[in-house]
Amino acid sequence: MLGIFHTFFLSVPDSVVQEPGGVWAVSFTCAITRETQTPPWFTIGDVIHVEREDLSFLKSRHLMYIQLKNSDTSSASQDISTFPGIDVDPPNDVAYEPGQDFNVTGSLAHPHSEDPVWYLYSSFSGINLQTGKLGVNFDEEELLQKHDLNNNPNKSEELVTFKTSTNTISGYFIFGAAIRSAEGDLVEHLQLSRVISVRPSNQSGDMPPGYLGFFDNSYVPRSENGNQLKRCTAGYECWVSCTAVGETISVLEVKELLPDGSKSDVPSSVISTQALQMDTFRIIYWKFRAEDNSGDADGITTYECKASDESQGKAVTKLMDVMATIPGSIDHDRSNVETERDQMDPYLINVTFNCAINGRPLPDVMFYGGTNDVFSAMYFTPPDSVIPTGPSEAMASKVMTLDLRYVNPDDFNDFVGQDPYCEFYSPLDGRNYNHTFEMPHIDLFSK
Repeated sequence: MLGIFHTFFLSVPDSVVQEPGGVWAVSFTCAITRETQTPPWFTIGDVIHVEREDLSFLKSRHLMYIQLKNSDTSSASQDISTFPGIDVDPPNDVAYEPGQDFNVTGSLAHPHSEDPVWYLYSSFSGINLQTGKLGVNFDEEELLQKHDLNNNPNKSEELVTFKTSTNTISGYFIFGAAIRSAEGDLVEHLQLSRVISVRPSNQSGDMPPGYLGFFDNSYVPRSENGNQLKRCTAGYECWVSCTAVGETISVLEVKELLPDGSKSDVPSSVISTQALQMDTFRIIYWKFRAEDNSGDADGITTYECKASDESQGKAVTKLMDVMATIPGSIDHDRSNVETERDQMDPYLINVTFNCAINGRPLPDVMFYGGTNDVFSAMYFTPPDSVIPTGPSEAMASKVMTLDLRYVNPDDFNDFVGQDPYCEFYSPLDGRNYNHTFEMPHIDLFSK
């Protein structure tokens, strides 16, 4: 059985129609907003329908991810059947002997090129049975040892050694290949992956019997509360999720934690029935509408995810913080330069550059001296202080001390070029925002 999903939130297609010649036409409608800065991904997999006592779901072991160029509204088509395939050895699940290492080899056959448009990647997600740590992308130096076997110009091959002689693990190993489409009108990137279940030989299932927990991604940022943080731009909707892991999960739910300590239902929450390759994983999604006044004073709304195994009387929880972000900006009217002579040494002048920044979180602004050698030491330097001046606003300041015994006033007053400025990069739109300071002169250097 072939399954096709829109990768955002594992949503199902709008329509599936069988055309002549055994071709299936699948259509999706995708809302592209500031929260979806890249074109959408779609997932194609060999789907197996699994019926269990506690849930019904779909699972896959071979997956293909397609990212479309989506550059205009015109119709386009592309045949991707000529893309290379990925091979993994061993091809099936691994039941390793505790105390012994084992190897997995993945390869991708492709035509020789001086400018490769592909690369191999691999990762392990699961549980460290010695520490109980559950997460994704475990420390490679601790667990995985990778060797690039580049002995064939028409084939990329990688050997991965699992250090199970010192680490007892259980979970899922993903071996994949990412391919950039140099030709064609429609496909931007293509990723192929194979999923292998990894477990000790003395364990029958993918996870230890009775295990129940929530996945925790170490690469996801944390809030000041120490919780996993999701950011959503004010004025837009975004989806938030929790991933629970357990052989039997009878209840999976999410509640919003209110300021008075009570809990509120989340009507938009939905449990995904598409577990894809990992049949012990269950994901709950919910929709969050971000506004400028969402959450607490820091724009944080906290949710509690709860997974229960009623057969064992066991339950686990996880807190998720969602920040309603406000795009960063610089207030040009409040940004300025202040000068002050040192009271003890009249030859010293303190020049303070004030950069008024707005946003939630506040942007990471840096200071630059421009092309004036007088302030060359200020190139790409952080502020000396960032003092809040109101909700989601602050004054970032940088102080430079000039010694008039070594500075020529003409180099300052008669300078023609780029004056000092402050700047920050916005990951939201990939742009740099800056403010060029209007520098004072004339009597500034009279002694």
